[in-house]
Amino acid sequence: MIAGVVAMGQTDVGGFRVPEVNDQGVLTSLMIGESARMYPDKPMEITNLTIRFFEEDGKTVKVEITSPGCAYDSRRSVATSDKSVLIVGHTFTIEGVGYVYDSNESQMELMSDVKVTFSNLNFKPDPVSNLETESNERIETEHP
Repeated sequence: MIAGVVAMGQTDVGGFRVPEVNDQGVLTSLMIGESARMYPDKPMEITNLTIRFFEEDGKTVKVEITSPGCAYDSRRSVATSDKSVLIVGHTFTIEGVGYVYDSNESQMELMSDVKVTFSNLNFKPDPVSNLETESNERIETEHP
């Protein structure tokens, strides 16, 4: 459901959901926001953004991105923010502060305080080095 208010060339929208489907009509992603403030001549401001990317079945969430907010340029399909971002997949979590997301390229660059955590990788013994790791091992790395 979308509720909107127009004032002085700006449009405020609350509680929006924007689905994207492939050529077969299967849901590939869903953008959800608490609110958006749209302007005629500059990027819209989105509050409490969540983007879900789905597996080929269109139901299972593959990756979820959440952020308190961003500026989204719909002409370029690029979102930018100096706020935090959390990216969660089946075997990883990525946190950071500040980002640029280009939906045309399906590429996101995190600017600072990046932390990556891998989990539930179910490593198998490496036949070359004969190293063994436990299943469900957790690996973390941070980059300031």
